[in-house]
Amino acid sequence: MSAIGGRTILRGRGTINPSYSGEMLLSVSSDQRSFQNALGEYVPIHGLSYWNALQMLGLPEWNSVYNAQNVNLLFSDMGTRRENAILCQMLTKWGPSSESPNTADGIAPFTGANFTTPNPTYWARIDRMVQLFAQNRIYLFCAINYAGYEGGTSQGWYTESVAAGVSVMQQYGQFIGNRYKDYGNICWLFSGDYLPARTGSDENSPRIMGALYTGLRAGGARQLAFAHYNFQTNGDEVSTSTGSAFTLDARTNYRWASWSGNTNVPSSSMLDCYAASPTKPVFGIEYYFTKNNANLPTPRRCNQRSQYWMVLTSGGCGVFFGDELYCYANAPNPPFPQVGDWQSAANTDERNDYTIIRNFFRSIDQKSLIPSTGTTLVASGGGTKGNSDYVSRCINSSGTLAVLYTYSGSSFTLNMNQFSRTMRARWLDPTSGGFTTATGSPFANSGTASFDASSQLGTHSDGTSDWVLVLD
Repeated sequence: MSAIGGRTILRGRGTINPSYSGEMLLSVSSDQRSFQNALGEYVPIHGLSYWNALQMLGLPEWNSVYNAQNVNLLFSDMGTRRENAILCQMLTKWGPSSESPNTADGIAPFTGANFTTPNPTYWARIDRMVQLFAQNRIYLFCAINYAGYEGGTSQGWYTESVAAGVSVMQQYGQFIGNRYKDYGNICWLFSGDYLPARTGSDENSPRIMGALYTGLRAGGARQLAFAHYNFQTNGDEVSTSTGSAFTLDARTNYRWASWSGNTNVPSSSMLDCYAASPTKPVFGIEYYFTKNNANLPTPRRCNQRSQYWMVLTSGGCGVFFGDELYCYANAPNPPFPQVGDWQSAANTDERNDYTIIRNFFRSIDQKSLIPSTGTTLVASGGGTKGNSDYVSRCINSSGTLAVLYTYSGSSFTLNMNQFSRTMRARWLDPTSGGFTTATGSPFANSGTASFDASSQLGTHSDGTSDWVLVLD
């Protein structure tokens, strides 16, 4: 066996000019399928959900609370694992406590009325955190005004936003846009765990989102904008009651798969997003988290990593890893129990599985891969779209690289005439990163070839049998 290359720090640690002339600013690629920086370089999104990072982390010289919550520790860990983005928010709020919106050392975002009385000390702190992430080449996929699950009162700012009204929210959006327009490491998220007009009658959320978007652009912000809706949804345009809509630059896939009955696996919704019109990049924004989520069926470790493999072999240009110990670390009133220090989650099996995924996709030409459906590439044994027996697969247009993920380890047959030359075939172990040569490799680019991971390789130590086939 040979292993994927070791962990190397991808980003430098020097300062950069956080401006639109800087190298980090993201735009959509010419083929509308991925992101690129200001230098025209492909930027895959390999991220981490850490919603309250801007508020709960910091530097020890600011306050002793940040001795344990030192943001430099996160930078070091993310650099080693080659992660380049986090999900976060400008305003945090978990639970009803008055301390919930504050930073870890007690700084409130507003001095009086919400949104209209910004606290200079709080926003100077957020400024500095944004700068620190930029210096470490980490993108912030940042909620401008996190709504909260289903617009509920126990988290998020939906209730306060509706109470404040459209005019105030547009003013707040303009404040944010003007303040952060020159930071190339920011992408904006709208809503947040809430699907606008879900009942067909509630127009408050799209109105608020439209006001925030209008204000953001009026403030001069030109960074990319996405949506983070409720689970089982895809983020795309949302119209207001007047029929207007604001433009979102990519589709986001937010799925908690219904593994009951082995259905609704993420590859199905990702393929739908990829095929939707107009063409846009699509990335996985949130899936089942590791800790404290009893909804994730066993085998949990396998089911979690399978989500990410399915996304990236079904047209996704990126995905975010989730663990409650990151997502809500040190929050005063987190939505899940037993949430603590993120560092306790830094070396779990699930996180290490995700590192294998990132290292693999960074070792190949990920942007060239195109998802394949039907029997074009997989002649037989490809399973049923939406079920766990489905073999998610992608191949480049030149026929020199293909990646296939089988959750069940079932056998399948490939049409080798889809390749332009003789192909090497290897099985990647998603639990170790090691490769094993597939029986019969190399294969001529004619006829068919059969592959059976379960027969050749068996199961992993936990009894699961998912494998990745790589042809190059």
